[in-house]
Parts: sequence; structure tokens; C-alpha cells
Amino acid sequence: MQLSTIQNEKGLSQNVRSLFLEVLGEVLERFAFMFVEVVDKFNESDTDKCDYLYVMITFTGKTQGAISLTAPEGLCREMAANILGVDAEELTSQSGEDAIKELVNILCGELTVRLYGDKDVFNLTVPCLYRVGWDKWREITVDSESIKLSLEGKPFVANLVIVS
Repeated sequence: MQLSTIQNEKGLSQNVRSLFLEVLGEVLERFAFMFVEVVDKFNESDTDKCDYLYVMITFTGKTQGAISLTAPEGLCREMAANILGVDAEELTSQSGEDAIKELVNILCGELTVRLYGDKDVFNLTVPCLYRVGWDKWREITVDSESIKLSLEGKPFVANLVIVS
């Protein structure tokens, strides 16, 4: 895929956005046994005023970019429970942090291969994780490039940026 087809003046091309969502859905189903759907917006009642986990990974190679995911801490713990096959109550917050970091790592690896093939080498950074509060969550969700999703009925946000 050529870079010119990846981004347009308003952000990601529709083809790349669709592929990103497809790969995200496949990885979530296979890795965490969870299902995702796109939503237009979040209702205030859908979002708790809790801690959210924001994770980002960057990649460099033929081109460069970043993927970020943001989710409620409890959802990340549910994800970890699904991966490990245990009850979420048995896990610490560290388990949720590790699960979303591994998710973004797998997603980035699979997406770069699907976009550019397996001949080019890409270097991925170690995922960086931040705990963010309600105000930062709201800021992330109003960004026009944010892809708003429902993961098992809970709010989840994904972003992909690709630059030349």
C-alpha cells in the first residue's frame, strides 16, 4: 500500500481506517475473547468517572506512526481475566495494565504487516501507559480522529496516526 493512500488531508484514508478496525477486532477476538463495535458517540451514562488507561506504541520503518488505546481500568482487568482464564476479581490493576499494553503491541505488529507486508522491517517501541482521569478521557473522546468503540458494552477508544 502506498503512503499516499494511507493519509489524506483529514487524517486516515477510509481504507486504512477500515483495515485498522478489522485488525483490532480480530486481535481482540483472538487474544482476549472480546468483541468490539463502532459507535458514533458515548452517552454520559456509558462512561464512569473512574481511572482510564491510555496506552501508546510507536513504530518506525518504511513509514512511522503511533497507535493509542484508551479504556476504563475495569475493562482492562476484564480483558486480562479473559486472557488468563480467571475471574477479574482475582487480578490486580497491574494485570489490566499489562493486558492493554500487550494488546497494543500485538495490534501494532499485525497492522504494520497487513499495511506494508512482511518484507519491510519495523521497529516498535515499548508501549507507554498512563493513567488518565475523566477530563483527559473527555478530551480524547472529542478528538475527531478518535475511533469510538463499544467493547463488551463498555467505552473504548482507538487512534492510529501515520506520518511520512
